[in-house]
Amino acid sequence: MANVKVGNGALFKQDERDRRSDSAPVYTGQIELERDFRKGERIRLAGWIQTPKRGGDKYISLALSIQEDDRNDRRRDDRDDRRRDDRDDRRSRDDRDGGLDRRDDLDDEIPF
Repeated sequence: MANVKVGNGALFKQDERDRRSDSAPVYTGQIELERDFRKGERIRLAGWIQTPKRGGDKYISLALSIQEDDRNDRRRDDRDDRRRDDRDDRRSRDDRDGGLDRRDDLDDEIPF
């Protein structure tokens, strides 16, 4: 199973002067997600300590990924959702048409 990258970000250490209490976070940052996630989906978070090339404070580089089989499960779920939506659309059309099937409109006088 391969991990598929789905986001990245960074955490930076907060200056002690900016921390208002001991319960305030020591590191803060942002993550950029490359797709939407579903409730209960497991995301792997990995971090590396980085030193800027031009000097400065170290920070933690982050990467988010999911396992390939989880990604395939999501694709299957999305495909099932689309099928369900298509089926609901057909039912709605049939209800608007008075429940008539479109095949009822065909001419039964065809000689073969």
